Amino acid sequence: MSAIAETWFLDIIHGVLLAGLLVGIWEWADLVVVGWNQRLSRWVAAIGSPLVLLVLTRWGDFTVPYGIYVLVLLAMWYLFSERRWSFLGSLGVLLAMIVTTVSVHGWSRHTDLDIFLMLLAMGVLARFANYRPVLVYTGTAIVLVTTMMFNSNGVSDLIVTITGAVLLAGYLLGRSRRSLLWALDVDRANHDALTGALTRYGFARWCEKTFHGNIPSGLVIVLDLDDFKSVNDTWGHVAGDDILRQFVQRVSEECREQDALVRSGGDEFIVCIPGTFDESKARSLAERLHHAATVAPYQLSVGPLQLGVSMGYAIGPLSDATTTLADQALLVAKRKGKNQVVQASTNGFAPLEVSHGPLRAELGWLTDAVRGLWAEWP
Repeated sequence: MSAIAETWFLDIIHGVLLAGLLVGIWEWADLVVVGWNQRLSRWVAAIGSPLVLLVLTRWGDFTVPYGIYVLVLLAMWYLFSERRWSFLGSLGVLLAMIVTTVSVHGWSRHTDLDIFLMLLAMGVLARFANYRPVLVYTGTAIVLVTTMMFNSNGVSDLIVTITGAVLLAGYLLGRSRRSLLWALDVDRANHDALTGALTRYGFARWCEKTFHGNIPSGLVIVLDLDDFKSVNDTWGHVAGDDILRQFVQRVSEECREQDALVRSGGDEFIVCIPGTFDESKARSLAERLHHAATVAPYQLSVGPLQLGVSMGYAIGPLSDATTTLADQALLVAKRKGKNQVVQASTNGFAPLEVSHGPLRAELGWLTDAVRGLWAEWP
């Protein structure tokens, strides 16, 4: 093997080792640290990469080409969705590059040019950060040209950078695809596919994310569409699905961003509202939700349909115990004629006076039609 070929082979190994080290840091941050603390994971990914490059150059017999620093800078804007972490990682890469360049070559116009190009790259990345696949290809090409033009050992650095660029670009694109699929899976687990309301699993994750293990006080409302099964049996599940979607939309419009709407069963939903409530405030909110859900007919392909909604609510910690009280109040609302709101309390249940009409009266025309058809049946 000639000396040139041997040198190029060592340069390729050099690029493979650098790329593998960087990928190892990012994967370790994802797979290990994120299980303990998400913020710590971001710190490791943002600061760990430039720190390792700095240590290799300062205290190890290892040369890191300028192009590798630019590749890591590019990766900072690909790894993080929050720009503050991308900026933090980029500044770490810039400082590591300055320290290693000055310690090896001293400060010169070449150093000024390297800093200018990195700052320019940061500006471009900040402006076009949403076009990530384009960033990978375009940024890689710029890195390669820059490495060849502005480094004294251009050929060797170019080989190392090309090797690292190919491996890191493949990793980042694959990582992006995995992240997208993972986000879709998480969304499917957290949200009901039909209505967009939270699932039971999604509600548990919502509580963890919002309250960090604490159990706040608030208002729990359990809602159930009256005689919903008869709708499915009469007009089919397509009509039933339309009603569920419209129902969730109506209730969601009355909820705040920090409230949770959960589909706990087929036509049963739970609204959890954190905050401080007295009986008057809770009653007013419950009536408002009931009014929104029942005031207007639901628009179906077969025509408008008026539906009632039974509701039970309880004030207390946003816990299973309070949800159970609200559910018991819902049962009382069902037994008292449906389409009404019932409050749970330690002294028993107090039905609230709300205007309503039984659903069966709304479907009286259907009963007459069925009787007429049956009478003419041969």
